[in-house]
Amino acid sequence: MNTTAVPPTVNPYPIRYHGGIAVCNEHFEGRDALCAKMILFSFLAFATAVACVVKCVRLYIGVTVEKYHLIVFSLAALECIVLCFHWAFVERTELHFVALFFLVDEFLVICAFYGGLALKVLNHRGFLEWVYYPLAIVIFFYFVGVLAYALIDLAPFAQECTRPQWLIFSVSQFVLAQLFLIAGVLLTGAMNAVSNIDVKYLASKKATLWSLIIVFEISSVVNFIYDIVLQLYPEDGECDTIFGPPDAAAFVIVTWSQLLICYLLPVWVMLYVLHPSTRATVIHMGPMNRSMHMDISTSEDDSYSSDQIQEPLARAYSRPPSSWSERDQYY
Repeated sequence: MNTTAVPPTVNPYPIRYHGGIAVCNEHFEGRDALCAKMILFSFLAFATAVACVVKCVRLYIGVTVEKYHLIVFSLAALECIVLCFHWAFVERTELHFVALFFLVDEFLVICAFYGGLALKVLNHRGFLEWVYYPLAIVIFFYFVGVLAYALIDLAPFAQECTRPQWLIFSVSQFVLAQLFLIAGVLLTGAMNAVSNIDVKYLASKKATLWSLIIVFEISSVVNFIYDIVLQLYPEDGECDTIFGPPDAAAFVIVTWSQLLICYLLPVWVMLYVLHPSTRATVIHMGPMNRSMHMDISTSEDDSYSSDQIQEPLARAYSRPPSSWSERDQYY
């Protein structure tokens, strides 16, 4: 009795879940759509990295150096450089994990700064110095550990999207975004309680704060849902075909949107709303001849340094203005 061997099942879309533009040289259905995706996002990542570097230079040469801005944009530049290199040249999942590490660190720095400012407004300086900042450092090293685990425990391309490291990072982003939201609510309430501050100044600060909160919430929720979907996918499935072939509408809408919203959109919003002060002047006000810095830069964020907001907020929470750290002026 003759038996015919059954050929093994071959994935009709031999692409890489996180492949680079090298897929443009392969031959499979939907190649053109995937090739266009990688070229487009490589260019966007490169352009965003350049914008972040320019922003860092402007921050560095400014008279008033917003230190947390400099850290955030340095991390964002590194993230975008790694993503550009990954999407354009190197088909290695490790690079995607490194970029994701820089992204969650951006979330951590923003959350640590605004959360710390909220604690100062609430007169919890002891908790801030002895618990909050040390905890932020511990969280950073936790991310380092997750990154090391991700780089060591790799899986084949067909199954790597189901690795738990993706979900660990996305859950961390989601938690940080919720802490940022709480800090934003507290800061907004504090600003609303003050009546002797320029209305345009308060509106500018609120717009900056809530622009960051909204984009961080959207990014973290989308990334969390995306990773949950991948985790729930059957174990015998392949990452390459979860959303269909590369030219399918579902694949284009889901994967393109996820990359845009989760990796690039937060950086674009930070580039738009966080501005350096290139020069400042000192004026004297009031019977005590108390000095106040006024930003007269050409930046779109023409606002007063937060000496103007710290004193009323300090009075509102029964705190002496002298107890406010000088670094708060960069809020």
